[in-house]
Amino acid sequence: MSYKANIIAASSFEDWPGKTNSPWGFEQMVNGTNYGWAERDTGEKDGFGGEYSAKVHSLGAGAEGIKINLNKLKPSTTYSVSIRVKATNEQTAKIWTTGGSTDLSLSTNSTSWVTLTGTFVTDGTPTDIVLKFGADNAGDILWIDELFVYDTTTNFDYGFSLNESSDGWIPVFETWTYSSYDATTNTTTLNVSGRLEGKYMAGMKIRLEVSGYAQYYIITRVTSTITLWGGNVNSLSSNPSNIFYSTHKAPFGFPVDPAVWTIEVIDTSNRTQATPTQNTWYNIGGSIVLPIGIWEVSYQCIISNGTANKAVAVTLSNANNTQLTQNYTAGYNDNEQASAYFYINRSLGSINLSAKTTYYLNLRSVSASSGTLIIFNSGTASIIRAVCAYL
Repeated sequence: MSYKANIIAASSFEDWPGKTNSPWGFEQMVNGTNYGWAERDTGEKDGFGGEYSAKVHSLGAGAEGIKINLNKLKPSTTYSVSIRVKATNEQTAKIWTTGGSTDLSLSTNSTSWVTLTGTFVTDGTPTDIVLKFGADNAGDILWIDELFVYDTTTNFDYGFSLNESSDGWIPVFETWTYSSYDATTNTTTLNVSGRLEGKYMAGMKIRLEVSGYAQYYIITRVTSTITLWGGNVNSLSSNPSNIFYSTHKAPFGFPVDPAVWTIEVIDTSNRTQATPTQNTWYNIGGSIVLPIGIWEVSYQCIISNGTANKAVAVTLSNANNTQLTQNYTAGYNDNEQASAYFYINRSLGSINLSAKTTYYLNLRSVSASSGTLIIFNSGTASIIRAVCAYL
């Protein structure tokens, strides 16, 4: 089985000291006596643990800058290109190829960093494809960073390869478009061009931009669409840009504080049920809505039935008047005195959800002729907690 790898070994210019007139592996373009050249410059903080870019100076009649020869390519094969680019004011940055049966042609006049993507196709007996970087006019300047070139016909390598940055982020080449947003769970569904199977899966981390600012998400479901959860920090209700994904536990910049990826319902008011019927469940403990995904769920509360020699139970259920499973239930039998209070701290383990689900904290009297059921939240707050298991 073959795997994708970035053909460009030094794709982010972090290791290039800038003491040559072109980055390692690149060459100056020549037009007569005019030579294009590049210098290392401060760029944006990218996904490679650094902040350098190549500042390209275009010279000559063809606005030549720098180039790189792409050799040992497959015949009649489509290759994808992704690159971060910006131009100087009122000038146009250009990226193009020569030597293919269908060549790449990209351009931008943006003075802020943008991602350009495109493809080229090799011919039946490919010679070297030349990937070039220049501008619209001689003397113009452009900046390039995060250059990726991939064979689109192979499977993706989830292990380390040259396409993967030193801090774990991998660029997305498909187009991701906004489909829907669920405010109750802070989840977003996106349509993705291309095949998702074998590339994306639940638990992967996502870095994207909204209005020029980086945001982080976790993939919680992959079907014909992708579902993202933004934790307690980010929400997405529009088309994202500059998307990267990661299979790492902690790619650079990703918030690893569990509090960011935890849902909690906290209640500080006492809750009661007078004259309860034996073995009838009452939802006096509130509820929590869990998004799609896998969750480590627990609850804690102080409970009482106000009567000596009576048993009471508490459970977390997907209905407000039932017990879903005994595994989610705890309780006590008060053999001592009336109005005794008992602290419950119950861990339920992992819950795997394919759809958002509401869980209810229910209480019941196991004994007949019980007094008032109480969740004593003014003493210690009751908490229903769910921590994302993909961390």
